[in-house]
Amino acid sequence: MANEKMHPDEIVTPDGSEAHFTWRQILRAIEKADRKDILENLRVLDIGGGLGEFSKYLNNEEGVFCASIEKKDLEVNLGANQVRAEISQLPFEDDSFGLVNATAVFDDAMYEFSYPSIASEIYRVLKPEGLLVLNFNGPNNPFLLKEFENKFKPVSDLGPDLTLWQKI
Repeated sequence: MANEKMHPDEIVTPDGSEAHFTWRQILRAIEKADRKDILENLRVLDIGGGLGEFSKYLNNEEGVFCASIEKKDLEVNLGANQVRAEISQLPFEDDSFGLVNATAVFDDAMYEFSYPSIASEIYRVLKPEGLLVLNFNGPNNPFLLKEFENKFKPVSDLGPDLTLWQKI
């Protein structure tokens, strides 16, 4: 019906992928924050990457390398650079990534989190002044928010509950 409202998850992007829509949202936030410098030879970590579709999409973008972290067993998705790991123990060197995408991963009902160690690990793998795309999945968790506010500062909004933060 023409008058029915569409849920945001049902939005179809020009190439039919949610990854395209998400990446364009992130690019707009980077531009709004005046941080286009981050895009040169960009290395991205997609935390909670699931099947790796976002990572695979970014690896087709010129000048971008993306790795996808998932704690569950992985279904192989060629080109996604998938790694099975816990968020609180990331298997990467310090200052490895210019951007970390951590959307839809902080679900208390699904996972048990140690917020201090998660914030510290993301901080550790981000380059100085690196950017973090963060979504708290619904009502802001004051404990989670406090951990991130100690290490990052918000620099741009991407939409409801979705914010771009910079490592401080």
